[in-house]
Amino acid sequence: MNKIEHSLKQIFDKERIVLWYGGKEAVEMESEFNAVVLPEVNKVKVEHDEFRIKYLVLRKAPKEKFLLFFPYARPENEHNWLLDLCLANHVFTTDASAMYLQELGLDMAFKPLVSKHLAFFQAKDRRAALQRLTRPAEETPQRYAQKIIAATLGTPPDAEAMLLELLSEAAEGQEQPGFQDLEKYALLPPLWEALRRRFGYQHESPSILDVAKALFQTETSPLLERETPRLNNDALVFMKRWKDSTSKKEAFEWFSRRFAEEWHVQDWVMDSPVQDLLDYDTYEAFDQHILRKIRDNLLSDQPDYKKMLGYINRRRFTYWAETYEAHYKALEHAILFLQDQDKLDLHFDDAPDAAQRYSKQLYQIDMRYRNFILSFQQAGEQGLLLELQEKIERLYTNRFLLRLGDRWQEALGNAAGLKRLGIRQQRHFWKEAVQPFLDRDNRIFVIISDALRYESGAELTDRLMQVSRFEANLEPMVAAAPTYTQLGMAALLPHEKLELKPDGVVWADGVSTQGTRNRDKILKQAAQGKAIAITAADFKKAASPSHTGRKWVAPYQVVYIYSNTIDKAGEQEEEKVFRRTEEEFEHIIELLTKIANINGNNVLITADHGYLYQYTPIAESDFSNVKVQGDIHKQDRRFVLGQGLSAEKGVTLSAAAELELDGNLEVAFSNSVNRMRQSGSGSRYVHGGLSLQECLVPLIHFKKTRNKADEIRGVDVELIKTVSRITTYQVVLSFYQTQPVGGKARPRTLRISFVAPSGKLISDAQQVVFSSTATEERLREQKLTFQFTQEAEQFQNQEVYLRMEDESGSRYQEYAFTMLIAFDKDFDEFDL
Repeated sequence: MNKIEHSLKQIFDKERIVLWYGGKEAVEMESEFNAVVLPEVNKVKVEHDEFRIKYLVLRKAPKEKFLLFFPYARPENEHNWLLDLCLANHVFTTDASAMYLQELGLDMAFKPLVSKHLAFFQAKDRRAALQRLTRPAEETPQRYAQKIIAATLGTPPDAEAMLLELLSEAAEGQEQPGFQDLEKYALLPPLWEALRRRFGYQHESPSILDVAKALFQTETSPLLERETPRLNNDALVFMKRWKDSTSKKEAFEWFSRRFAEEWHVQDWVMDSPVQDLLDYDTYEAFDQHILRKIRDNLLSDQPDYKKMLGYINRRRFTYWAETYEAHYKALEHAILFLQDQDKLDLHFDDAPDAAQRYSKQLYQIDMRYRNFILSFQQAGEQGLLLELQEKIERLYTNRFLLRLGDRWQEALGNAAGLKRLGIRQQRHFWKEAVQPFLDRDNRIFVIISDALRYESGAELTDRLMQVSRFEANLEPMVAAAPTYTQLGMAALLPHEKLELKPDGVVWADGVSTQGTRNRDKILKQAAQGKAIAITAADFKKAASPSHTGRKWVAPYQVVYIYSNTIDKAGEQEEEKVFRRTEEEFEHIIELLTKIANINGNNVLITADHGYLYQYTPIAESDFSNVKVQGDIHKQDRRFVLGQGLSAEKGVTLSAAAELELDGNLEVAFSNSVNRMRQSGSGSRYVHGGLSLQECLVPLIHFKKTRNKADEIRGVDVELIKTVSRITTYQVVLSFYQTQPVGGKARPRTLRISFVAPSGKLISDAQQVVFSSTATEERLREQKLTFQFTQEAEQFQNQEVYLRMEDESGSRYQEYAFTMLIAFDKDFDEFDL
């Protein structure tokens, strides 16, 4: 089937009568006419017998199909006896433009457009792409020109999508095949006109690079005095959508960095007030400037913590926030740390008061310090945050660690004082925490995380409460002293007596507690064989898949799971202790999930000991000069184990009996937070002493519940609606978070935008997190600014909607407004 025959066949699928004028090529066309084979179509040659033809097709055979061939040109209308047939039916032509129109189902009004861009139509794949966009009944030449551009670029027929594609091509100065094709097909004039209509772009020598410059200039023009924006409000909306485009973000960053260098943004932004920049994210230099200003404020004599936290929250969802996430987090933790430092009170009535104060409040300073250092490390450890880190380190060491250590040492007296704190003792863990489950014939899982100190346990508890149907409660527990792994692990096992051996190994009722295998034996003996000690790695294997795990756990009432992430880092890679703590949180949550999957409902999470940690290496002059004399069996930075021990000062001596341990050994504890001199071992991460950070460990009571009240839920958010009419292309609205974040009430992330009744977006869309923990209501308000596109003009005097959607895309809230904007833009159709 040749091309003409194929076109005619398509036409006859819709038409009954087709007229074909041969014109100047009548002889050749008649030959083509004779060659056409179309079943069920009557082929008739017209030889100036128009009346016969009209009678034939309208009266004699009114339902049959006819192909009428005229071996001459079509007469002028006033001399055309078959004009009514021409107007009522399809006139077939064989020039290229007409053939393409027939293929696309368009009428002759589109012929000038097709003729102008004929090169585009010469490829079948391009025509097929255009065909998929074509809606013959809806098209106008103006609208169709844009679809030809879209088919060339492989985008939706929207000026925004086409421009995104062209900008992406132009980035990195690379080849621009799409733009070159537009030039080849004479489509640049309609492109520039489409951009003029949509964004107000005009230039005597238009180019994609200049469009990009106009976009960036328009977004930042309010920051620069006497600078008029080159483009309209739609350009501002486009810029936001460009930044949100995951596939085109690299192009945005390339242009941003190019123009920042070309226009010396780094220089002029230095003179800009931070408040002016908070809602702008055009250039990376804006974030760098804001970060420096926040840092400088925190380093000043009169920092404004509330304002700085407000700055950080304003930047949370700006474009470069992800690049500088660690920096912003470090500053946020620094603010919380400094706030706690400013109200620090280390005056205690006695040791129980000190322990209670630490477990309720003071631990937060250790937690803030850990989180600051972690974020500081993630940010690169140098440069912008270095001076702040040095300030935090000085305050943490001198105003908190040393002072708390000294006051605690004074209140505690000696190790025997640990028994009088009114807090659960690690030595009684089995009898008081585990045995009650066995008495009730309930299965109990115990996760022992080596060196999970109290402050980390507090953060872990909070994270567990953020998981649906996870319930967790925290209490402090006093670790056995000296606070090192062997003794702490032994104290958590069932026993009557613990004996400290010269090599540091601890025996429980005459059995060594060293290693998982020995601990397994002790547990089985106490639980009539219905217990097991297992490493975290082996438990994950045993509990997977769930049905196998349920069979595996069936014989056991007690499961002790040992994890060694933090302490291992402290011994082998001191600088990564806080990073490994973060990993341990994830490991424990994974363990709890697996426990829940094998029908485990009751879990206790605890540790063998805590630790002291300072990020900055300890200076040689800061080590204790104490020298312990006697028969020394084991020596560490924080304690010495031996017999006949003595020292002039700087240590607290305790006999084994005073520590509720069997044997005739003695322990010398380094006072306060001091570290003894010792070659070959780490000094930043230490434990074994009597400090609160070493002695207090977490005991987390965890349950997986079926109560819907224990499901996490996002905080509620409402619009504070003061007006119901929109009268400007930019509107500022206030949103209220009805309750503070905490417990099961978690932050809520919403995508907020204005939409038409059909759901079509008519403004920029903003992603916002409502995460305030403030108890004061006014502090839980957020103001957002929305920019309307020119498409909003179509809904003048109609209702439009402010739509709030959650992260899954489900509608959360919706509010109606009446559109009453006085638009003053050029919306005329453009000429082609």
